Amino acid sequence: MSACLARSLAVAAVVFISAPSLRAETYTMVTTRGNPAGQLRVWEVTSSGDMTQVDLIAVPPVGSTARMEVDPFGRFLLSAGIDGTVTSFAVSPDGSLDLVATYARPGWTLFSRTHTLSPDGRFYVVHTRNNSVTPREWHFEALAVESDLTLTELPWKFRQDETDDTIAPNQFGICQLPSDSYGLLFTSWAGGLAHVAVMPMSASGEISSPEQWFDFNAQPIAGGFTTRVDQRIVVTGGAAPPQSLSFAISASGEAQLVDVWDTAVDGVWGASGIRLLPSGDRMVTGIHIGTAPIEASGEFNGGVLRGPSGSLVDAHPGVSPDGRIAVTTWDVDGQGIHWGVFALTPGRGPVLLRDHVLPFGYADIAFIPPRTEEMLGDANGDGLRDAADVVTYINHLADDP
Repeated sequence: MSACLARSLAVAAVVFISAPSLRAETYTMVTTRGNPAGQLRVWEVTSSGDMTQVDLIAVPPVGSTARMEVDPFGRFLLSAGIDGTVTSFAVSPDGSLDLVATYARPGWTLFSRTHTLSPDGRFYVVHTRNNSVTPREWHFEALAVESDLTLTELPWKFRQDETDDTIAPNQFGICQLPSDSYGLLFTSWAGGLAHVAVMPMSASGEISSPEQWFDFNAQPIAGGFTTRVDQRIVVTGGAAPPQSLSFAISASGEAQLVDVWDTAVDGVWGASGIRLLPSGDRMVTGIHIGTAPIEASGEFNGGVLRGPSGSLVDAHPGVSPDGRIAVTTWDVDGQGIHWGVFALTPGRGPVLLRDHVLPFGYADIAFIPPRTEEMLGDANGDGLRDAADVVTYINHLADDP
């Protein structure tokens, strides 16, 4: 071997050894048990597809866990119960959950399926029913999420007209407007038509009558809403018929239907589990899990890129905060329920990384985003939005415009 070749091999070896490897990410994921209810399972999920249960939490009262809402800043999780309770958990920096409080309102029903959390984590919006009056009353209302994670009933509620079943919500969605107010969207089904309605919601949590209506096919739109990070594109969908709908939201809260995509044409057969990726230019959807591009305008661009086909127990994939992986139950056989961890790679369909066979499915699934103390409007980081934040803003602008 020549000295020159030896030096070249030595340099190549050094370069190979020192070359950085792809960093494996570890995520915290929470799922609710669908059978039996009343439990939260906390998982550690890696970008290579490993999935390990790290905690099992019984939620009081037993049997009450149905759906979850996670704070966008990773500070807390709200677990809605089928018995009308809402349990608050603080999220520690390591991803562990600590029970803080349980909210219940005697004589009222809080419907666990129709709820959403505002993008700034300030309000938990629910559909409620007052059972202590005759006839019973249904309301749209926002509960304030306090700094100690307790929920507070506000003095105003929007009463649903009992003779108008078109405004009986099936799913809620919400976006935040520049004025610190909100646009509240919901799906409903009545009179042989599916509806999407848009309601104004003030910065103080007061909800007003629907100002816009969109009427669609003769089947319910049962899918939940997902909103782009900039709050300007909202997407929803359903399995019957299998289609996705996209809406553009103006700065004043006006919604415009942008596109309707018949997902059955691309073999998705259902879009009730739509999730927009953090990039906002792709979404994960469907009973046959797949990714599809979406334009900045909200138009669906091109066909879906499908992963393995399977019969999902619940077409409700969870997507990691960085958009790298999705987790869903994707097939059922005599051995159990298959939990798939899929890699989400641009330009390709979802790639199955690991197949975990477990004896149970889930009612809901959520990833905990990286913990940050930032809060919209909380300039001094004390967990509150008050006059001290105004002073902080003024001082900041005076020091460094």
